[in-house]
Amino acid sequence: MAPSSNRILFKATAAEFLGTALFLFTTISAVTSYGAGVLAPIGVAAVFGLTIFVLEIGLGETCGGHFNPAVSLGVFINGGMGYLQFIAYWLAQVLGAITGACFARLCVGDPVYEANGRAINIVGTGHSTGRAFLAEVIATGFLVLVVLQTAGTKRNKKNRQARAWAPLAIGLVVLVDHLALVSIDGCSINPARSLGAATAGWSKTHASWNQMWIFVIAPLVGGAVAGLFKRVVIPWGDKAAGVDEEAAPASGDSKV
Repeated sequence: MAPSSNRILFKATAAEFLGTALFLFTTISAVTSYGAGVLAPIGVAAVFGLTIFVLEIGLGETCGGHFNPAVSLGVFINGGMGYLQFIAYWLAQVLGAITGACFARLCVGDPVYEANGRAINIVGTGHSTGRAFLAEVIATGFLVLVVLQTAGTKRNKKNRQARAWAPLAIGLVVLVDHLALVSIDGCSINPARSLGAATAGWSKTHASWNQMWIFVIAPLVGGAVAGLFKRVVIPWGDKAAGVDEEAAPASGDSKV
């Protein structure tokens, strides 16, 4: 890689680390600071959706605004990034999530973090692991497909409107996904988010670690399915409808 490419990759990866850390810090601090009677599911959903909305506006043009290994996987499968950038993003996202969640625990205090387990994903009472797995696959696929169809489109005049609406669209999907999944498993749709919160809550995560495979594998499956759908099915549908546009490189734009 040329020196300029190295600088671009470093800048983008650093932005992914920072964005994921800020995402975890803000959301985990909010959901642990208020009890269920104060911050209802709609409040939890709003916190996650609005945080992503703001981060997409602030950092999206620098790194693509993934902040989620499932999104990066969908982008990679769709041809929007190279192997090195893909691996660098995954590492940055996981480390950023752990950092942000640990700072959240430090700021809200151990008693609050441990007493209020809303930060940590775990299958809810009355729900099965299979049901939670399926819900995570569908919700994450929805998120990644919207990312690829908005922020992941080519930078041209035709896609200007879709790209301009991307932060709002992505934030709203995160919001409605949380409304749908909070009662099922707390809503992950992001392996880094689940790993970060569980790692920060090391003294009270036995059950969540036993179920962590759900919150890692299911979102990745959803992201992969969305990436394949975007790469294979949508271009075919465009051609059938007479739309002259090839599959676009996804969010992140540059291939490193």
